Amino acid sequence: MSDRQIIGRSRETERLKELLSAPGPHLITVRGETGVGKTALLEEAAKERRLFRFEAADMNSRLLLRSFTSDFNQFFGKNEAEFPSWEDALKSVFEASLQTGSAIAFDRFEALCGAVPEFPAVLREVFQSVRTPSPCPLILSGGGVAWMRETVSGFKSPLYGLPNTTIELSGLSLRDMPAFFPGWTPADQFTVWALFGGVPGVLALFNREETLDTNLSRLLTRGSVFDFAVRLATETPFREPRIYHSIMSAVARDCDTPGKIAAWIGETEAKCGKYLSGLVRSGLVTKIFPCGVPKDGRKGLYRLSSPALKLWYRCLFMGSGNGASGLKTRLNAILGEPLALASSDALTRLGRRSRLRFMPEESGLLEGVQSDSGTLFALTDASKTDWLIGLASADPTPVGEAALRGFALHALKGRDDRRTDLAASSLAGYTDEARNFAETAGIRLLELPDLLR
Repeated sequence: MSDRQIIGRSRETERLKELLSAPGPHLITVRGETGVGKTALLEEAAKERRLFRFEAADMNSRLLLRSFTSDFNQFFGKNEAEFPSWEDALKSVFEASLQTGSAIAFDRFEALCGAVPEFPAVLREVFQSVRTPSPCPLILSGGGVAWMRETVSGFKSPLYGLPNTTIELSGLSLRDMPAFFPGWTPADQFTVWALFGGVPGVLALFNREETLDTNLSRLLTRGSVFDFAVRLATETPFREPRIYHSIMSAVARDCDTPGKIAAWIGETEAKCGKYLSGLVRSGLVTKIFPCGVPKDGRKGLYRLSSPALKLWYRCLFMGSGNGASGLKTRLNAILGEPLALASSDALTRLGRRSRLRFMPEESGLLEGVQSDSGTLFALTDASKTDWLIGLASADPTPVGEAALRGFALHALKGRDDRRTDLAASSLAGYTDEARNFAETAGIRLLELPDLLR
């Protein structure tokens, strides 16, 4: 395991180590998308605690049981014949773990349950028979956040109600990129994070000794390791993959509602809504809500779960096969939303340090508001009375005074300017005239170094 895989995971690592020492039998769920670093987290924790980790491969129940028996014998120094059932296997591994003070982990839990649908029910029965005050942790690690939530913690799950703590891994933040790509410029660190997301398994495909442009030319080509990895991740058991791929390609092109998707691919809105539900359950598509919009409302916007997926669909799925060649012409449009979200995160951190007029409780894109100068985002307090509206410009030229003036008028229209603050974020900086206007108008200006702090 390389050091790069555990960058930015100190909090999750310490939390897992703490849970491994908790008394009595208990479940620990580790979930996150493929490549986000779940296995690396388990391996890091295993440096200080004996951990029997069984990683399920894509095979049937009989072969998985045979593989489990082999791993069991090797780890615990046993000489068991093949376990006759998963119930016997689980009873034996709990007994051995208690005797040796070892923790147990089932990695790629989704693959195990796919081959052995009854596994959660069998696990519950055996788990409830374990009686000990000693630490007896069982880790269930799997990809597909929605699937893991439903299978392990869902009301209908056989595991529902068992003592369980969840550690959810998301992509690394922009602030982790200097450690991941030392020696690269802040602009290149931001660009790779915005295009590919903070998934360590994807970022590890980059050669840090090469330039960003060289890496993009190598990775954004049909048949590349990146192309193969994404194709593998999008291979789903759906009966109509053409419809699913068509919907995801539409979402990649910023069609974010069922109506827009239906218009793009030429299907009915009802059909698109049905297929979108399946994609959300699979973890390939997610639903975000603009700042201030109720999370249980119908105004959510669909997004692909990973920037890398969006990049693949835009550059390779329907492209010429050499995605890097046309990327620069679309780069500004692609970078706008990641810049807005990184800027809102940076401002939220300032708020927590009492550097803003109010304490932000929610942040995100600004609902229903468009600007020719960039992407608009917002922060608001718990009561939604105090707001900060921001402009994120990914344009390669510095933001000018006219753009800031237009943004200020646009953002404050219909709002109480006594309760609304303004901010701007730019990858290319600002003209002197824009800086002077911002100082007079009270607009907080952010640049790339501010986002990396």
